Amino acid sequence: MSKNNRTEIERLKSLRDRLERLIDKSAGALACWPFIRKHQNRSGHKQMWANGRMRFVHRLVWEVVNGQIPTGMCVCHHCDNPACCNPRHLFLGTIADNNADRDRKGRQRSVHGTDSPNAKLTDDDIIKIISMLQQRISQQKIAEQFNVRQGTIWFIAARKSWAHLSAGAALAPRRKNSSRKTESEIIEIRRLSKLGVKQRDIAKKFSCTQSAIWRIIHRKQCERNARVEEIPVEEWDPKVRQTPREDAIAAGKCDDEECCESEGNDIEEGEAMA
Repeated sequence: MSKNNRTEIERLKSLRDRLERLIDKSAGALACWPFIRKHQNRSGHKQMWANGRMRFVHRLVWEVVNGQIPTGMCVCHHCDNPACCNPRHLFLGTIADNNADRDRKGRQRSVHGTDSPNAKLTDDDIIKIISMLQQRISQQKIAEQFNVRQGTIWFIAARKSWAHLSAGAALAPRRKNSSRKTESEIIEIRRLSKLGVKQRDIAKKFSCTQSAIWRIIHRKQCERNARVEEIPVEEWDPKVRQTPREDAIAAGKCDDEECCESEGNDIEEGEAMA
């Protein structure tokens, strides 16, 4: 017998001994055998540490009794008791087989709203949120008030969640570019950043995401989309000799260095010719 085979046999023997100690067989050979420890997932399937990671106990039982589980196969329960570890109650099946067995036994249950174990909001909260959306209050402000992410509010506005409460509501669509900051706001954001204020705190002050603040500070947003107004030549100050592009740079609307350098070169060449 090879060394690998001996190691595998020893591993299975050790695993079998652990399972024997942790599975309650007192109800009889044909009854459900519950796993006595409390570790389980949301669906009630028991778990334990084995082979360096958390494993489902009913799958470990199948491996000890019947051998390796084929790739892509599920270990299903005849008894519909996810905590049961009796090998007589287990059978192999695909995901489709498992779902078909669930539907055939009437265990398919669609939960929504407060019935969901993951729900952080109540029906009253959703009604208030819908009312605030109808008043065109920003999603970020609503999210901060209810201590959730802005994406959660977006899903409510788009009727992708809590649709049973928002079905009849006329929710205002999110306005395009509604979060674009004004020139004065951009200047203030960059000033606060230079003073060492954290981007997270700046984002809260201006009711936007931290990533939006990062893009403004690093000139990835707003200035490339800003349009530079054409200034008549006669309105330029001949002493300053600024071009419309240079005015835009001073106002913080342009970060195209190559363009700015070419403008400066044109001015110097013009002055040299004069």
